[in-house]
Amino acid sequence: MDDMFKQMSNNSPNGIDGLAIWSTYQFDLMGKGRNFIDAWLASGDDTLFGQKLIDIFNARNVGFDKHAFYPVKY
Repeated sequence: MDDMFKQMSNNSPNGIDGLAIWSTYQFDLMGKGRNFIDAWLASGDDTLFGQKLIDIFNARNVGFDKHAFYPVKY
């Protein structure tokens, strides 16, 4: 996933190369996100999956105050 994010951050979807990268990876990321949410809902363990989500953000240096972060429940 890190390579995917790196390619997306280095390429604008406004150019033909970037458009191909963004078009391809957005569906892969949506699938991964859906799988994560489905596993979360099936487990019923909000604390564990909330921490997993925060760990994903931290590993990729996504900066915001995670102490005030409340994941949306569907």
